[in-house]
Amino acid sequence: MFEQSPGQDFGFHPLVWTWFQKEYGSPTQIQSRSWPLIQSGQNVLITAPTGSGKTLTAFLSALNSIIAGSLAVGQMRILYVSPLKALNNDIQRNLLSPLEGLKQSFVQHGLDFPSVQVSVRSGDTPDSERRSMIRNPPEILITTPESLNILLTSPNGKRMFSGLSVVILDEIHAVGATRRGAHLMTAVERLELLAPGFQRIAISATVRPPERIAAFVGGYSLLAQGAAKSYAPRPVAVVQSAETRHYELEVDFTLAARLKGLPESRPDQEWPEDLLFGSVVERLREVIQQNRSTLIFANSRRMAEKISMLINEGQPELMAYCHHGALSREIRSAVETNLKQGKLPAVVATSTLELGIDVGEVDQVVLIQSPGFVSSALQRLGRSGHSVGRSSRGLFLPLHGRDILQSAILSQCIESGQLEEIQPVKGALDVLSQVILSMVSTEPWNPDELFAFLRCSYSYHELTRTQFQSVLEMLGGRFATSRIRELRPRIHLDPIKNELKAAKGAPFLIYMNGGTIPDRGYYSLRHKDTGSRIGELDEEFVWERSTGDVFALGNQSWRIIEINHNDVLVLPAPGASVAMTPFWRADSQDREAFVSEKLATFLENHLDKLKTDSFFQELQKLHLTEGAAEYLQNFLLLQQERTGSELPHRHHLLIEHYEDPMNRSDRKMVILHTLWGGKLNRPFALALRGAFLLEYELKIQAMSDDDCIMLMLPHEFSTGALLELVGTENLEKSLRAVLTSTGFFGALFRQSAGISMLLPGKAKSRTPLWLNRMRAKKLMQATSRFADFPVTLEAWREALSQSFDIPALHSRLAEIQSGQIRVSETVTQNPSPFARNLIWQQINTFMYQDDRPESDSGSQPGEDFFRDLARSAGLRPAIPFTVLRHYRDRMMRTAPGYEPDNVDELLELIRDRVLLHPDEWRTYLQILESMQQEQVPSAKPRLQTKISRARKGLATGESREVSSGEADSRENAEIESTEATESGPSPERTFLEQHVVVIRAPEYEALVCALETVPVLERALPSIRWQILPIGSLGTSVDAVPDSGVGASTSQSRHAVGTERMGPGKLRSPGRWKTRLPGCEKRAPAFPMKLRPLPGLDRLARSIPVSKRPPKKFRNPARCFRI
Repeated sequence: MFEQSPGQDFGFHPLVWTWFQKEYGSPTQIQSRSWPLIQSGQNVLITAPTGSGKTLTAFLSALNSIIAGSLAVGQMRILYVSPLKALNNDIQRNLLSPLEGLKQSFVQHGLDFPSVQVSVRSGDTPDSERRSMIRNPPEILITTPESLNILLTSPNGKRMFSGLSVVILDEIHAVGATRRGAHLMTAVERLELLAPGFQRIAISATVRPPERIAAFVGGYSLLAQGAAKSYAPRPVAVVQSAETRHYELEVDFTLAARLKGLPESRPDQEWPEDLLFGSVVERLREVIQQNRSTLIFANSRRMAEKISMLINEGQPELMAYCHHGALSREIRSAVETNLKQGKLPAVVATSTLELGIDVGEVDQVVLIQSPGFVSSALQRLGRSGHSVGRSSRGLFLPLHGRDILQSAILSQCIESGQLEEIQPVKGALDVLSQVILSMVSTEPWNPDELFAFLRCSYSYHELTRTQFQSVLEMLGGRFATSRIRELRPRIHLDPIKNELKAAKGAPFLIYMNGGTIPDRGYYSLRHKDTGSRIGELDEEFVWERSTGDVFALGNQSWRIIEINHNDVLVLPAPGASVAMTPFWRADSQDREAFVSEKLATFLENHLDKLKTDSFFQELQKLHLTEGAAEYLQNFLLLQQERTGSELPHRHHLLIEHYEDPMNRSDRKMVILHTLWGGKLNRPFALALRGAFLLEYELKIQAMSDDDCIMLMLPHEFSTGALLELVGTENLEKSLRAVLTSTGFFGALFRQSAGISMLLPGKAKSRTPLWLNRMRAKKLMQATSRFADFPVTLEAWREALSQSFDIPALHSRLAEIQSGQIRVSETVTQNPSPFARNLIWQQINTFMYQDDRPESDSGSQPGEDFFRDLARSAGLRPAIPFTVLRHYRDRMMRTAPGYEPDNVDELLELIRDRVLLHPDEWRTYLQILESMQQEQVPSAKPRLQTKISRARKGLATGESREVSSGEADSRENAEIESTEATESGPSPERTFLEQHVVVIRAPEYEALVCALETVPVLERALPSIRWQILPIGSLGTSVDAVPDSGVGASTSQSRHAVGTERMGPGKLRSPGRWKTRLPGCEKRAPAFPMKLRPLPGLDRLARSIPVSKRPPKKFRNPARCFRI
């Protein structure tokens, strides 16, 4: 079993190696293969079955370097990142024990042992511990991807990593195919800027293909720093174990035994819930009593709570404890500790205990319902026999016929070692937005250098400059053409230094909303008397509750005492009759094509054996009990009997016509039995809807699950033409026709907007999910005319490349067109067993449907009705004048607490207001001066000097050429003394000069606007000749400017402007003004709106549509836009 002899020490310190042999004996195969590579400093991907010592393999070598003195203590040396908080706590406990054992060994031999501190940093870590880590960094830090990115957003946090030597990425497969993986690996690349050349060690028990994940972990090294960038893949060695793990599996359908005693029982009957779950709980109690420790997995929090409640019901002592993410950290930690110590008979958990957690000696794992993924089933089963050489015992308890079949297929894949492939996320623009915001929050970045660095990450190595630019423009506020607060700028581009910097409050956005896990607006559940946090509840569940209600959570009954905006306050309700468990809404996971292919192929291979004893025996070889095998055989035979056709399989698509339960004469129900999995069925159903809309202008209903697609079609429609509507040539076109109008796409957009930091929540306050939905809808509507809005592009990318398996769907459609997949039809009076899940979904939809008409058109009152209604004074509430005044002051940002407190905010305010009266401009300048005087009363601040010169110094006309070197020296002098600031122009002063101008039309007074607003006005009102003046002109008489007359050409207008001085710079020529005004050199087509008089320009400019992108030579990612 072991390749290395006991005498080989792999370069470890003698006492370290002696301790290892005493505790563990000989190294495992994966340890023998990995340690030589790790000791040589290579990056390594370790993949081996659970319980083979992978985590110790990664840690021991780095610990040896610290203990032997190769790495000095006093700074962080080892960074461990895992996707689960529970795993972090477990790793900390498992590290402290070996360190204590090693310390005792060194002390016994009279040797000094270094002080090695191990700390955990996650969302559960108290603030006092976080501050202590910053002051005294631990030698070993254990954290999550989200917490790592937060640390890198803080200047103090970044300093912790200066001495980093090793980064360990555990359970890499759990994040590799999600945005969390892209977020994590960009953070790892950022660590290269702080501690270049550290070692990367990735760990996973289930990964395929390992070479792709190794490339994902390694990323790229930037070789050239010049104009032409070149990259080289960072090598990562793949170490795989040849050992195989033995599994003792069983698939049982507990209801089968009870059905034998019932007359005329059939596999398609609806059984009472108490009968079904009663049989499940009875079997679970038997398993718990037979074992010392049992771990039960459920696919949802509600199922975990329900099962644990039913197991404990009527028992003298608690038999099962609950563990899931909605419970507080303290409760979860107590359950984990007691389970590891063998004090708990059973624990019912969700995926929170799925990954790599050492839960002690668990005798058996039970899976209630199949998880749908081979990798997930392997991880869960690996919690049993979690040590070298032991077998894993697992029991599947499916709840219906299709679940039995899927459980059998999963057990077959587990035994044969077949896994789904992992495809890391590439080019996630929402994560990119968050990463850029985090990076510029700590230091300014040159856009070119930032783009080159981001391409070092595997996820963004293929990032195009266009994509990068669009994200910068989104963060810079280019899409803020309407009054949508979510689109305000988060970053600014300094045009002088060509540097990106974060706007005020940007780091706070990362601290409060960073990460890629969507915020669902959960309520905190707290104890009424102590205020202690118990867990969290879904807002929909809370909405349906009232004070006095009793529910169960975490093996305890709670009575609701109070409900406020953020919290649900409860007290224990001992002895109360509890029949309710909470529910948490979550997105369903669609079955992938891999498992679906195995399932469909299995049915195809056994079509002729369904009624034979050999098929029954074949099912038992897949670890089905006698009752489960018999039930599944009857279930498949009933499906064949009901449809009068052979079963759907890999090369057979069955179309079932079923009578509409709503009894509508204009619709018929058509069910397509594909068995393709949800990742193919969902896009296929949407494409069929889109094809009907494009071809017939008909909106149809469509639903899908992992096995079927259900359509509500007109009776006159020929089903033979159904599959001809969508083919490989028009699949994407049909999807585009309907996808953006679905709730599925809306959810993707909302999640992407949240990750992009466009939907931030409030500090220490819950943001309701319904409110986030409304904000996301408003944002989607405001940006719908932009074809390059990054959030929309990211929602499309996730749908087409992650949520949907478009390549596999193309393959299936091609097989239908070529005849490789045979299509047959059948008519049923009752739904077939395979279709019952969709029938239930449809009835559930009808049950909760409101009174909204099916058609958007309908009878509406005339315009006179609404006009009279609006003019009825009695129907309008009276609004006090003080309220209106306060509202106006806040909207104009002149009220206390709402004023702009720096030049960047002032410039954004001018853009938002479009046009300002000169008096308003002076008011804002005075506000800035007064605010600066309050902040620095003892000295004249730089910003005050800049504002004063903007008000009175720019009109003097004093100007001369200033070299770049002289400007830099003046800027440095300003920082050192106030006198230097007064003697020369500051960069801030130049900033105002270059971005704010005065405009004037003949016979009207002057107005203030942002420079990029000028081409918008010129294109909107081409008949007016605009005079464009420097902002310093407000210090002189604007009326003294010569008037060339209305209707002069644009070039004549610019010639007049060219004769004005622009502050300290030289005279502007007409040609130079062209380069200063993006898009002004071309005439736009006639503006489609009816033009209003000049006093209405404010409203007119607000409604001007904005194009996708300015010309390339004028493109300023943080500022520019044009018609």
